Amino acid sequence: VDYNSIDDESINKLNFNNFSIPKNFLHRINKKDVFHYLYKNQEIVCYGWSSKCSNFYVKEKNFFIENFDNLIFYDFYTLNNYRNKGYYQKLLKTMIKNYSNKNCYIYTTIFNKRSVRSILKSGFSLFKIIFLSKKIIL
Repeated sequence: VDYNSIDDESINKLNFNNFSIPKNFLHRINKKDVFHYLYKNQEIVCYGWSSKCSNFYVKEKNFFIENFDNLIFYDFYTLNNYRNKGYYQKLLKTMIKNYSNKNCYIYTTIFNKRSVRSILKSGFSLFKIIFLSKKIIL
């Protein structure tokens, strides 16, 4: 399994046998977010995003993260054939290693136990638990 990241419009040229790049990915690239992924042969295994956005919106929970020069990891997905094989954790560890000079943050719901476990095993530590907030300051 290999790692790559893309931060420009060449994302449209990616070609996988098991995955088509959604149109909204280009919107994220245009916002200067970075697409990170693991691939094997011509198949994508899992992917996620990173953002340096100063006012990061968490659509799933309808709140903002006020971000001061940190990196936020978000929107990870592992394709069905590759789940429960440690790839999500491997991608997180690789991203952390590549951004060792930055403070990196990631969010998930406390109910997503598999994600929480992988996040903690990847080297993250618990920072905040938020229940009813519209804004978080990092």
